[in-house]
Amino acid sequence: MAPFRIVIVGGGIAGFTAAIALRGPNRHITILEQSTLNKEIGALISLQPNASRIVESKWNLSKELLEARQMVDEGFRIYNTEGHLVNTIPLLTKEKYGAERLLFHRRDLHETLKRAAVSPTRAGDPAIVRVSSRVVDCDALKGTVTLDSGEIVESDLIVGADGIHSMLRKHVLEEAVSPMPTGHSAYRLMIPTEILEKEEPDFCAKINPQEPFTSMIVAHNCRLIMGPGRQGEVYGVVALVPDEQMTEDPHAKQSWVAEGDLKKMMETFVDFPSWVKNIFKHSPDLGLWQLRDLDPLQTWHRGRVLIIGDAAHAMLPTQGQGASQAIEDSEALGAFFEEIVEQPSLEILTKALEDVFQARYARACLIQAYSRQAAKPAIAHGNKVVTIDVLQRHQAVHEKDENEGKKTPRRARERAIEACDACATAKLSCDNERPCQRCQSKQVECVAKRSRLSNHNNAPLPQFSAMTTTPDSRPSDFSVPPTTEYSGGHEIYDANFAHDLTLDSFIPSTVPVYPDLNNFPAFFEQVMLPNVEMELRQETQQPRGVFDFMLDTDFIFPENDLFDTNFMPDLDLILETGPSICGSEDLQNPHLGDHESASRRAAAFRKSFWLWVPEKNQHAFSEEGRIPLRDGDTISPNHRNRLQSLQIPGKLSMHSRDDIFKLVVRTAGSRLSVSSFPSAEYLDTLIKVGIGKRTETDAWIHPYTFYDQKLRPELLTGLVAAGCVCCGLASINKTGIVLQEITRVSLAQLVEEDNSVLRDLQWLQASMLWLDIGIFCGYRRKMQIAESYLQPLCTAFRRAAAFDRSTYSTITPYMAGDDEPSLNNVWHEWVRQESLKRLAYHLFGHDVEVAMAMNRPALTSYTELTLPFPAATDLWLAPTATAWRDLWNTKYRILEVSDFSLRDLLSDPSLMTHVPMEMDFNIARTALLQGMANQVWETRQQMVLSQGSKPETRAMARLWLQSRQDDLYTTLKSIPESPPAPPPVTTLLNEFVMMYLHFDFDAIQRFVGTLGELDARRAYPGLRDWSHTKEARTGIWHAGQTLRAARTVKSYQLRGFDAMTIYHAALVLWVYGLLQCGESKRFEAKTPMNETDLPPCVWLDGPEDMPTKAFLCHGIGRPGLTMTQGGPDGDTPMFCELSKPRSVMAVARQVFEKNCPCPFPEERLPPMIQNLCELIEDLGNLP
Repeated sequence: MAPFRIVIVGGGIAGFTAAIALRGPNRHITILEQSTLNKEIGALISLQPNASRIVESKWNLSKELLEARQMVDEGFRIYNTEGHLVNTIPLLTKEKYGAERLLFHRRDLHETLKRAAVSPTRAGDPAIVRVSSRVVDCDALKGTVTLDSGEIVESDLIVGADGIHSMLRKHVLEEAVSPMPTGHSAYRLMIPTEILEKEEPDFCAKINPQEPFTSMIVAHNCRLIMGPGRQGEVYGVVALVPDEQMTEDPHAKQSWVAEGDLKKMMETFVDFPSWVKNIFKHSPDLGLWQLRDLDPLQTWHRGRVLIIGDAAHAMLPTQGQGASQAIEDSEALGAFFEEIVEQPSLEILTKALEDVFQARYARACLIQAYSRQAAKPAIAHGNKVVTIDVLQRHQAVHEKDENEGKKTPRRARERAIEACDACATAKLSCDNERPCQRCQSKQVECVAKRSRLSNHNNAPLPQFSAMTTTPDSRPSDFSVPPTTEYSGGHEIYDANFAHDLTLDSFIPSTVPVYPDLNNFPAFFEQVMLPNVEMELRQETQQPRGVFDFMLDTDFIFPENDLFDTNFMPDLDLILETGPSICGSEDLQNPHLGDHESASRRAAAFRKSFWLWVPEKNQHAFSEEGRIPLRDGDTISPNHRNRLQSLQIPGKLSMHSRDDIFKLVVRTAGSRLSVSSFPSAEYLDTLIKVGIGKRTETDAWIHPYTFYDQKLRPELLTGLVAAGCVCCGLASINKTGIVLQEITRVSLAQLVEEDNSVLRDLQWLQASMLWLDIGIFCGYRRKMQIAESYLQPLCTAFRRAAAFDRSTYSTITPYMAGDDEPSLNNVWHEWVRQESLKRLAYHLFGHDVEVAMAMNRPALTSYTELTLPFPAATDLWLAPTATAWRDLWNTKYRILEVSDFSLRDLLSDPSLMTHVPMEMDFNIARTALLQGMANQVWETRQQMVLSQGSKPETRAMARLWLQSRQDDLYTTLKSIPESPPAPPPVTTLLNEFVMMYLHFDFDAIQRFVGTLGELDARRAYPGLRDWSHTKEARTGIWHAGQTLRAARTVKSYQLRGFDAMTIYHAALVLWVYGLLQCGESKRFEAKTPMNETDLPPCVWLDGPEDMPTKAFLCHGIGRPGLTMTQGGPDGDTPMFCELSKPRSVMAVARQVFEKNCPCPFPEERLPPMIQNLCELIEDLGNLP
């Protein structure tokens, strides 16, 4: 059998680890290294846990690493220029990630990997290392490389590990792509610790050079990163310096082994204190190299060549991931080539190389982005060190002051869509005018030529944050600039224009830039470019739902740190982004992680970058280590008034209070600190608040028999949590979230101990409670978990036949004897059955509402619900058995209860007027709306499918769908006509479902950027056409009516799904306004109009009138909303046109804030409503 010949170009860390990973039977591996490998590079290098785990566990080199005199990095220490320790950040990587962050002298690690690659004792033939063998040419298709001696080396696979200045890269890309400067350079020093301790006692008195910590000093735009090596024998220093501050030419220092000038370095650090800069002179040698990196390449392979490491994804050293990512590349190589033991055909080889590329590309690009983000220039601001984007965010906060005439910081210039050639060549900022101002002043030709980038393999090109961000950036771990046209092979950073520059994102050359869009808002120009024709491979992505907008930043309040986290390697971000590659089974269909997809979002959704990614050591109590509730925390009078009207009998006993306490301690264990616990009286009040809140809509916990039964502590804890989350006081609200987690975890443990509880009513009620709390609580982790745990509860109901009429029997007062105990027994049995009915319908409604909010199918089918509707509300809320019997005898007088169900009602919605009087009419009407919402979703999905159907069937399908849409609309409009008048929340749901029927929810979400800017552009043409139709006008009419209904909802009742309807309605109106904004401006430019010539106002959130009908039928009029402005004589309504999108979001926020007034300073908006308010405000504030 012919051997599998492998040539690795480059004898660095990437090259030797590739050889280690590829060693195997029947493989001949040759490493071609251009140097002699004799020069010792005086530098420290770190292996992050993601890499040390591979080297130690997968390649079994633990012993060898110890012999290389590794040091375990225990954390980071931050010092000020006076030598005072201002912060210590322990790493604890072993506990979190199963491996340590290891520090090495670079030479020691390199030699260890070399020995492993050539060792005869390891599996497979040892690699052959050929030094002084510089590769000068390559034929990627034939698999040959040519050395400077003229020798041609043939191979079946060529691995390009030849570093940042790779020669093989141009043969893979078929064009020269050079690394670009980032505006920083780094001096590199290595000082013997013995000399430091002897000659520099001032330094050693402040920083112990033998302690296993990475130390950092940040000042004067420079950073010193220092740490020990070789078991404390040497002390390494890396000094990061902006190129503009250097006194020697950084562009001449592109080699890793280039020498720096100590005298000039001392001049650069002249402002640093002597105790720091005096140590520089003790380094035997001084290295200097300019920091450069690469934008993401279109591909890493071609023919028989694959590039890895810095050749494929050179990154800045700010995250310490350069070597670690090369090791991950090598591991992927080993995994995908493990089964190939003979000479592979080109087809097999290409498949394996593409698998490696797919497995590694998104993750490597993401960590490139983190590294670039962490290199933002730090500047002094008061007594703190902050990054430029922090100051710009601070500036954005004060934009309101500018509108009020107050003095504010100067706003940075808006980024040009495309720089002209003259400005790009001069590395200066350009503007959107043609000719630009600079070319006008210089009297030169102003021309922009776009580069034509070949997109090998149609690879998706991630977008990166630059070293600076736009002025309206929001706080994030990784800020993403708006997409602009990429012009030129590489953009050169110029530190003089750091406030204005962003790194141009990759946009394929098929995306045009339209100058006639300049009348649109800036957001529209940058994100919504029409007529996109792209041939990009679509990666599998989890659709972004509205829950992804939720922020967890307010759940805990960490102490403010002097230094932002971007000064440290973001191990949590990097190590949890993707798993280590352990084999090819899980890598055949790699998908983008949450951070990658977030990096491709539109500018309007920067805040939605905080998507919850499950973490190894994250658990129910990792966010809050204690119960913040205190007996002194007062409950709002609004809730106490509700309790007084209900008069719930009974109270929580001390024994039950102790049961709750035991449950909390047993469930949380040592993970939750419980130094004190509320009294029974206080908990009783919260429980009754939780029960009372349920009675405001579809009450499914009976208030008057609640304390008559033996209660599970899980149910009691769930009700305490429900009472807590209703309160505006932060400590009470947070306690509810903690207790919700207690309920969730304890219920799961209870099932493991006793499976029979799956049929227990209290277990079902407690499960529903924590799902109700979690799904719309506003904390992303808890919301996602609550969504995923809905399926088990639906299954429990389905398996118990709780959705089916066969489970339920007729129970009436006539079944009781003449004595009171017998009547009580029958009543309690009836209450238990009614509780299960009401819970079943509530679960169905909960499922439908979550499905609508997430734009996904419901887990339960409306055809499943054959159980009878629950009894009328007055029967349900009869306080005693006697009152129940008397009401039955005097008002209803029936012997046999009807089995009328949701399936019956959906079969014939006209029966809404014939719902039996003994049944709860409001529950029946709400269930009908929820069932029809499911049908609306199905119809909209069929409409999406019909767009791609064959022409011969499309017309018939669309005719049927139009007929179906009309039928649903007619039925939905008729539901409110059935007396009695629906409550406001039912009207809100009705209007929302009618709105939902008339627009493509998915297209709206894509347009606003939830799936990235490319999808936003793709959605634009379809929505633009839709905005001119009657369907669009009908949709925005019902969006306005949704806001109108929301205004009538009682205070504090816009929670959960009701709040989401307002957000979605506002989003539809905002998108419609954006679409109309540009067109109206173009029309006004061509046809100037006087105020008297304007079409009539159409109040979308007002009653239907003649102007409304004219708008709906013929598109005549200016649609808008009502905004109220307070004054001495009360609120004054103002008309806000949709063509002014900012006002739309202001109206929506006003609806939220008026429903949730916070009269006391300690009260806050509910977390989800607060998040939604901030999101719509950010969207509305887009220029």
